[in-house]
Amino acid sequence: MKIFAIFGIALATDEVPHDPEALAFCHNACQGTESGLPETGYCPDGFYPSFKDCDAYYLCWDAGNWGDKVRLL
Repeated sequence: MKIFAIFGIALATDEVPHDPEALAFCHNACQGTESGLPETGYCPDGFYPSFKDCDAYYLCWDAGNWGDKVRLL
């Protein structure tokens, strides 16, 4: 029984496995522009440059619902 309790606690975390900065970008950067998706205004799937970090890009996918920050090597 203790194993199930530990397993349940592990699944009940509120941690978001994606970069919060990238999620905010994918949700907000295209709002009010013609490139924003009509239903939500989120950015379409693709890579977008990070203006704060020249070696990084934001990757938006699933119609802009998810995003991560990707660094070039």
